[in-house]
Amino acid sequence: MRPAAFLLVSLAALGWAGSGLGCARPSGKFRSESEQKKILDRELARTATNVRRMRMIGVEAKDELSLDFFFYTDTQAKATGLVEALKGLELSARARPGTEKNGPFVVHGTTREMPMEESVLSKWVETMCKLGSDHDAEFDAWGTKAPPD
Repeated sequence: MRPAAFLLVSLAALGWAGSGLGCARPSGKFRSESEQKKILDRELARTATNVRRMRMIGVEAKDELSLDFFFYTDTQAKATGLVEALKGLELSARARPGTEKNGPFVVHGTTREMPMEESVLSKWVETMCKLGSDHDAEFDAWGTKAPPD
């Protein structure tokens, strides 16, 4: 039996937020191509960990839950462009000021409900990382609330 209020989050939301890969570069890029590859690898590994944790508390692959997610970037224009792209995918999203650690702008959003299958979640993470790369932002976490028993 799982606690109804259990919140499943990625390692980022447990205080390990941000990749520690640094801030904006003289080139104007927030994250380089090689950093974006590391971000994808990190997030796919986190997804596998999150799926294992979900199974341990009784969330099954067929369960459909919505996800909260975060991106970081260094300019309002990039954040705004990312928000618009996310809304184009019918996701709710908004930008707000960030922190010195993660970047000047945070984009937070929520998905529609989706199956908690590892393959579905991994494909979604790949899409989010690609979107982050396309908008020079760092995808850095997703989480969900476990459904009540």
